[in-house]
Amino acid sequence: MSTPSNAPRPSVMQLAIKEKGALHAAYIPFFEEGGIFVPTTREYRLGDDVYVLLTLPDDPQRYPVAGRVAWVTPARAGGNRTQGVGIRSEEHTSEHQ
Repeated sequence: MSTPSNAPRPSVMQLAIKEKGALHAAYIPFFEEGGIFVPTTREYRLGDDVYVLLTLPDDPQRYPVAGRVAWVTPARAGGNRTQGVGIRSEEHTSEHQ
């Protein structure tokens, strides 16, 4: 399957989670397909396709996760929140269609 040449390529992000507590804090349970928060200073918009290389605690392997930006926490957000994006996993969506 080929993609149109004018389609933007997904952005690649890396997220290394070193502790189980940080993994629980980054997980987004209210996305049906699962999701994770990725701290980043790069500008993203809702709906942007992304590709996250995820490293989990005590595991040297990087896991590729295809997803889409489902929310954005901007710089200088209230409540001292970390700037970044919520990524909704896209891996299981074809099973539900």
